[in-house]
Amino acid sequence: MNLPYKLWGEAWNMARYLYAKGPVKAHNSMPEAKFKSFNGRMSIVKHLKVYGCTAFKHIPDTIRTKLQPKLKKLIFVGYATKEKAYQLWDPISNKVSVS
Repeated sequence: MNLPYKLWGEAWNMARYLYAKGPVKAHNSMPEAKFKSFNGRMSIVKHLKVYGCTAFKHIPDTIRTKLQPKLKKLIFVGYATKEKAYQLWDPISNKVSVS
């Protein structure tokens, strides 16, 4: 994805997150995006995104003015560890934020 080496830690955390979701065996209900793990539990994988894809973060009304954009274009780099959210990297400020 041509991302800087600084984000390799985020890539490792994403790989670890995906490894925790499996190992999986494809289940008969593939259109529903469900997988059955070896312990018999169903894992929902609809929330999974491609590493390095374009993502948009909402800017709250209190921070922006009426004529400023409502979204900021960022890059998806993983999943938050302590909450149900995505980690997004801003190439301009070179910071990772949770949204």
